[in-house]
Amino acid sequence: MIGVSTVRVESAERPAEAEEEASFSSRRPLDYVPGILLLIAVGVLGKYAQIWWNTLARHQHWTVPDIEYVLWAILIGLLITNTIGLHRVFRPGVLTYEFWLKVGIVALGSRFVLGDIAKLGGKRLTANGEALGFDPETQADYDRVVRDITKLSDQIPLDAPWTMPRAEEYDHITTDAWLTSQTRNNTVLEFLRAYVRGIFTADSYQISFLFFLFYMRSGDNYDMLFGYENAAQAWTVKETMHQVAVHIASELGNAVVLQTPVRGITQAGAAAASPTN
Repeated sequence: MIGVSTVRVESAERPAEAEEEASFSSRRPLDYVPGILLLIAVGVLGKYAQIWWNTLARHQHWTVPDIEYVLWAILIGLLITNTIGLHRVFRPGVLTYEFWLKVGIVALGSRFVLGDIAKLGGKRLTANGEALGFDPETQADYDRVVRDITKLSDQIPLDAPWTMPRAEEYDHITTDAWLTSQTRNNTVLEFLRAYVRGIFTADSYQISFLFFLFYMRSGDNYDMLFGYENAAQAWTVKETMHQVAVHIASELGNAVVLQTPVRGITQAGAAAASPTN
């Protein structure tokens, strides 16, 4: 005998769907306010946590990843859920997070239309020396800091940098410490830190300010090292600078002796000799 059941079988997915739909079913907008305010508060806390983490890492000279505020917000949400829990008054608003997430993604994408991308591309580091794409206030602050760097680097004698005025003081502070003392504009700071990484292959907090100034002076000045028109960035070496060493070695021929340690160098007039094993 085959029996036919008349009991209604609910899908396993229906409770979740019902709960999601229920979060938008309230006809009273005020029901969503507490939860939405909580979402905003957690997002702001996440941003401040990111700033705190990066500031602490710089001061302690730690090499750590930059944890985005979104991840900090997730961690804060997990902490709330697994400690004090989420009060039911916040639930309607909190359950709208997916809607706000989608709105945020769309809003973020709308900032970058094709025209803006083309405009940004034309204002970045280009060979004809165009502007960096800063707003006028940021550009003015950047120019001021660069002028101060050039004024100080011009005071350094290349053959005796330790005789520069305040040399000992500058040798006891990092380049990053000096930069942060000169501007509060985060865009300028991050750009100059990137500049230091590109020139020195080291972070600004790892280099003494005196050495930074000496290097600027050895290349004439900041603009000469950074510039494109009749400056250091105007020329590149095909297949990297290693080819310069290869070319010199080919001209020296048998004068280059490999796998032979040099024990000393003696010079007589224009000639030099290096005794080896």
